[in-house]
Amino acid sequence: MSPVLCVEMRPQWYTLDSIPFDDMWADDRFWFSRMVAGEPFYGYFTYRGLDTIVSHQLAAVTDFKALTVPQCPSYPVAAS
Repeated sequence: MSPVLCVEMRPQWYTLDSIPFDDMWADDRFWFSRMVAGEPFYGYFTYRGLDTIVSHQLAAVTDFKALTVPQCPSYPVAAS
């Protein structure tokens, strides 16, 4: 399967040392290197708006069968 154009992105290829993290979701710089290294991990991120990470958790996974993923915290959502 090849990358395709969609509303959120225009596919482009980059070398590992030139990935444009400033143009990507804020959480990408936290987990991307784990993914490229093939490290199994899980995580969650809580945002305020689109760019501010309020909290996050990332952890390596050594045994998927024993994995228990914590519940994400609940935050009130302001009516718009």
